[in-house]
Amino acid sequence: MRRPQDCRDSRRIDDIRHYDDFSPLTIDQIQGLVESIQDAFGNDFSRAIFTNHLLALLEDVPGYETGDVPATLIESAWVAYSQSASPSK
Repeated sequence: MRRPQDCRDSRRIDDIRHYDDFSPLTIDQIQGLVESIQDAFGNDFSRAIFTNHLLALLEDVPGYETGDVPATLIESAWVAYSQSASPSK
C-alpha cells in the first residue's frame, strides 16, 4: 500500500523544498539578475515595468518559479537597478 507521504519518483513529500527553504540570493546574484534585465531590455524602466521583467526572469529560478518573490528581493533588485541606471555611475 502506498503511503501518502511518498511520491511516484521515490522522493518523499517532506523532501520537497519550498521557496522559503532556499537560501536568499546574494548581492552578486541580484546584480546578475539586474544586468540580465539591462542587457535584454534596456535601462530606462519605471519600477512597475522593471518588477515585471524581474518576475518573468525569476520564473526560471528554483524557489521563485511560483511567483512568490519576497518584497525584500524586489526592493534590493530595484535599488541595484536604479543605482546602475543613474547617470552618476
